[in-house]
Amino acid sequence: MQWTRNQFQNFGDRVNAVVIFSHSYTRKTLYKKYWDGLSDLADQYEIPFLFIQGDAHRWAVDTPFRTTRIKRVIVERGGMADPVLVTVDPASDQPFTFKKRPLSGM
Repeated sequence: MQWTRNQFQNFGDRVNAVVIFSHSYTRKTLYKKYWDGLSDLADQYEIPFLFIQGDAHRWAVDTPFRTTRIKRVIVERGGMADPVLVTVDPASDQPFTFKKRPLSGM
């Protein structure tokens, strides 16, 4: 969590949205301090956060964090699905939009 906090201390005034890529969100109790700290940052800076993970290997969009400012996306199994195109527009009511199959036009 300290590295993430340091980034906000150094660059937070220039950040309009945050995207974090992770392998997983599992073992919530083990990483509770990080998830709670991330929720605190999202609320403190009042900007949208996106947490993208791949470990569950199924498509899902939810908000499992303590704050609703962080949206989580679980992507489908790597190598089995097209990449996901993520568009970030912090000024929008929906700051993160997703196109699940950008290569196939779907």
